[in-house]
Amino acid sequence: MKKISTIFKITLGVLLVLILGLWTYVESHQPKLRGTVKLTELVKNVEVYYDSYGIPHIYANDAKDAYHAFGYVHAADRLFQMELMRRVGSGRLSEIFGPEMKKTDAFFRTLGTNRKAKADAEKFEELPDRVKIACRAYIAGINDYIAHGKIPIEYKLLRVEPEPYTIEDMYAVAGYMAYSFAYALRTDPLVEKLYQKLGYPYLKDFDMAYPKDSLWMTPDSIMSDTTFTLDDNVAAIQGLPFLDQLPVPMLQGSNNWVLGPSRTLSGKVMLANDTHIKYASPSVWYEAHIEFPGFAIYGNYLAGIPVALIGHSRNHAWGITMFEDDDSDFFKEEFLGSDSSSTISKSGSVPVEKIKETIAVKGEKDTIVTVYKTVHGPIVNSFLPVDFNVPVSMFWNYTAIENKLVQGFYQMNSAINMDSFRTGVEMVGSPGLNIAYGDAAGNIAIWSASKLYERPEGEYGKIFLSGNTEPYSNYYPFAGNPQSENPLNGYLYSANQYHKPDTGKGIAGYYAPNTRYNRIGELLKNMKPATIDSMKFLITDVHSKTAESISREIAKVIAESGQTLSDKEEEALDYLLKWDGNHRLQDQEPTIYYKVLFYTLRKAMVDEAGEDIFKSLLTTHLMMRTYPKLIFNNESKWWDNVKTTGKVEKRAQIFTEAFKKSIAELREQLGDDITEWRWQKVHSTTHEHPIGKVDLLKPFFNVGPFPSPGGVETINNSGFTLNGEGEYHANFGPAMRILIDFADVENALSILPTGNSGNPLSNHYSDQAEMYIDGDFRKMLMNKKEIVANSTLLELKP
Repeated sequence: MKKISTIFKITLGVLLVLILGLWTYVESHQPKLRGTVKLTELVKNVEVYYDSYGIPHIYANDAKDAYHAFGYVHAADRLFQMELMRRVGSGRLSEIFGPEMKKTDAFFRTLGTNRKAKADAEKFEELPDRVKIACRAYIAGINDYIAHGKIPIEYKLLRVEPEPYTIEDMYAVAGYMAYSFAYALRTDPLVEKLYQKLGYPYLKDFDMAYPKDSLWMTPDSIMSDTTFTLDDNVAAIQGLPFLDQLPVPMLQGSNNWVLGPSRTLSGKVMLANDTHIKYASPSVWYEAHIEFPGFAIYGNYLAGIPVALIGHSRNHAWGITMFEDDDSDFFKEEFLGSDSSSTISKSGSVPVEKIKETIAVKGEKDTIVTVYKTVHGPIVNSFLPVDFNVPVSMFWNYTAIENKLVQGFYQMNSAINMDSFRTGVEMVGSPGLNIAYGDAAGNIAIWSASKLYERPEGEYGKIFLSGNTEPYSNYYPFAGNPQSENPLNGYLYSANQYHKPDTGKGIAGYYAPNTRYNRIGELLKNMKPATIDSMKFLITDVHSKTAESISREIAKVIAESGQTLSDKEEEALDYLLKWDGNHRLQDQEPTIYYKVLFYTLRKAMVDEAGEDIFKSLLTTHLMMRTYPKLIFNNESKWWDNVKTTGKVEKRAQIFTEAFKKSIAELREQLGDDITEWRWQKVHSTTHEHPIGKVDLLKPFFNVGPFPSPGGVETINNSGFTLNGEGEYHANFGPAMRILIDFADVENALSILPTGNSGNPLSNHYSDQAEMYIDGDFRKMLMNKKEIVANSTLLELKP
């Protein structure tokens, strides 16, 4: 008994030591939110108040001290996120993650994001002094933290040390925003392959978002060709895993709207914004409030960038959505000779630049990549989702133009009126953004910011162009971009929609369906007068008119087809027929609808397109725009199964087969009681950390899962890829929600999907996650008296 007692005491002692050690480690690696810290380059003291959600409120005597302090506190909360984002832009992920990221690095090196960052950094001295002061001070603050702060646990797990942050790193991160090529890379090669194999009779049903179906104004010989021969090569597809495995979230879409004084109860301008970005932990935006004499901004910041990309002062506010203009094209090149040293053009041969890129790989020898850069852009065959038997180059506007992204947003941050704000908007060349603006003077506006290039007549960017095409050199003036200021109706809104031109041809793009755009417009039109409460309802709305109309059409066609249904199938069909389009947690209809929709599209398209191309199409805006059109078209060639003989299938047969299969699988998955097929059982959100891919570390780094309301293209956009498994893991959604009323601008509202800190040991790593799912908000405090009363103080001293 004494021996057992001794063993117990020893075991208990060891356990207590381990617990104490763990507690000490956690406490020592908590972000410092109170006390005093000395920073070498500060001139005067800076006060940093951390409110109850860990948001820093910075008060300094001048811009240099303010941005130095901001760099320090930003790094304290998001240093590892900065690390990842600069490494994505410079193609250096393999250095810390190993060989599985080699292709990702090779892709970005091929595109030239690292070379673009270096070129922009070399021109840094040309920026206005006030911009240089802010950037240098911010970077100095980051490096102060790297030198003297607690290094995040992720570095220890990966066994790497953070390098000093540089101007070039800042530009590499700025390029992160411009990764708008992703839709082109996912869409254009698929369209080109299907165009080659199937031709106009099939692709005419694809909604390319151009007026009068102008994409298909092709020669009569192509349009009249109704022959079809199934070619197995159409299914030779590799997907885009090197993009899908990126350890940082990518921008997807967004909503914003702004209401003038005539539309609000307060008689003041109101603005709302929610950016749609891949879910991740930490989420992409970092909130901070910065004040020094003559300047005060509460903003949403990217890790590694000193200026707010979304924000407000006491006098103006702005929000962004993705424009989704097409800024990438592909060209079929022809090499002259066997050494790939030149390509053939209309005027003769054009030299090919060969660039050697050395990729350092953790645990392996360096990898050498040769980039073949044509006059249109680099050869990208090895990164395309589909194989082509000719060299394919890729033009990307971001690397081709001078882009003043940082300078432009600095101007927007410090603008004193709408005219000076517009000057900043005009500086944004890529990526394309819809920037909504409102101010205390009662002005409202939305501008589409992008440097739009002129394509050859008849070319719209979805099909590969000939290598003989002259390089792009003509750009439209900003005045021709879609924009509106102080409209008579008193409100403006955007949701990644296609901009219909009043005259001339449309702007090529990868636009989202108009589902969100139309719903926002419907609710705003009937919102008289608007209040903060009505804006809360709008921004968390989970209704889809598109889903409602498709559901009822499928149910109606099945009911009228005369097909025999079981009692359980009849019951399920009634749900679809009466659905109001809402995606609440307790609703059963979305569970049925998305399963039926997937199998309907699969049965319609796989026999012609192949399984892999079909699945890849499901990840594109093109497909989301297309299937509402396809569902209502009984004459589409897609309904006929080309592998059957002696009959021509129509949509009624496809709908019924898809419906029966779906109901059988749902009964197996969720049981016979349809009332138990609630949306919350199959639709969830998890915010995954890059380190959280390791099973053992998931509970520590990942946030969630949470049963989630919303669905595909609802305003509360909880996006996922359609599938046959019947489980829908939201992979993107609102990366923040903000509501601003200039009647009470110091108490505007916001919410983040997880928390403001990127440190898993922080109390503010996930403290907003449940509020976000529930549609709740918190204040964006700007009143210093209220801030001081509800915050801890961190004093930064020289």
